[in-house]
Amino acid sequence: RCLDLRRDGSLVETRAGADDRAHATHGRWELAGRTLRLLSDEAAHRAARELEVVSLEPDRLVLR
Repeated sequence: RCLDLRRDGSLVETRAGADDRAHATHGRWELAGRTLRLLSDEAAHRAARELEVVSLEPDRLVLR
């Protein structure tokens, strides 16, 4: 899985599809304290996912 968190609050999440080709999902992200919320624009993935920010460095983000 690859998350591209953009400065404007948008995101692109890329993961392997059923046939192993990359599938991109677009949405937006929000940071509230140490919780990163991912909100998908696709109807099948409307529920927000929340991930805990374990570590945040200028060049590295670790989530759980």
